[in-house]
Amino acid sequence: MLAIVGHECTIVCAAHVPQDLPAVIPRYLTIEHGRIVARELRAHEHATNEFSASLERAANTAAEAVPGVSSPDSALIAIEHADVWLAGRRVLADVTWRLEPNQHWLVTGANGSGKSTFLRLLHGQVRPALGGEISWPALGLPRNVWQLRKQVAWLSPELQAAYRYPSTVRAAIASGFTSSIGQTRAPTAAEGARVEQLLADLALAPFADRLLSTLSYGQMRLALIGRALATRPRVLLLDEPWEGLDAPVAELLNRTLETIKAHGTQLVCTSHLSAHRHHFTHQLALRAGKVTRAGSTGA
Repeated sequence: MLAIVGHECTIVCAAHVPQDLPAVIPRYLTIEHGRIVARELRAHEHATNEFSASLERAANTAAEAVPGVSSPDSALIAIEHADVWLAGRRVLADVTWRLEPNQHWLVTGANGSGKSTFLRLLHGQVRPALGGEISWPALGLPRNVWQLRKQVAWLSPELQAAYRYPSTVRAAIASGFTSSIGQTRAPTAAEGARVEQLLADLALAPFADRLLSTLSYGQMRLALIGRALATRPRVLLLDEPWEGLDAPVAELLNRTLETIKAHGTQLVCTSHLSAHRHHFTHQLALRAGKVTRAGSTGA
């Protein structure tokens, strides 16, 4: 792993003796009593050969450990045999699933079936237990959750309930650029224009400078939809998005979803409702954490 890291960035490493240093370290300082007393270069040929060999070994190991790394994969998200445990309870069991281009998935199941945890898995909030895998191949295999959340956005009733930072509607939408609760930095000119566009599209412009906490439940839901859409995500994860909305707000949400689908965003959404299912091409059914159905809605 150090060989892979050393191929992409500089490593500064502390060791007791030069022989303890990994092969990727070609030069070293000797420090005594807080002062540099020697600057030395390791034998070039030995270090180079050892580094090349260790890099090849590490790359081969990584390719074996992470399916799809060494070859292109069309899936935006790929899950293989994933178990997810929360507080000592297995919430998802042996889930294998893929989100391919142009698919929009509806996730169904009774309360406690694992729907919300499934979305959290896709968002990187929880990880599979040992033996399972999740990856985001067509999204460039993001290295951390912050890279991931620029492409995979998430909204749930829990997030809406927890968003209690004293933020204006405009600032709440802008917080989507950093996936934060509350705005952590000033937006760029392009980001500011995007926020104004979302305020207009979601009929929130008259409320832009009001505190988010003063909005109605449905208006707040639309503001957080705007937050999720700030980065123009490739995948939008929605947990029960229509619950608590009146007919006009639900219709505005439906129009928004169709618009973003036309611009390339793919949906993965949980819902108990029988309405609003026209958005989806595929359905995943869960029962007690296990997949009982996965396929086209036309099948």
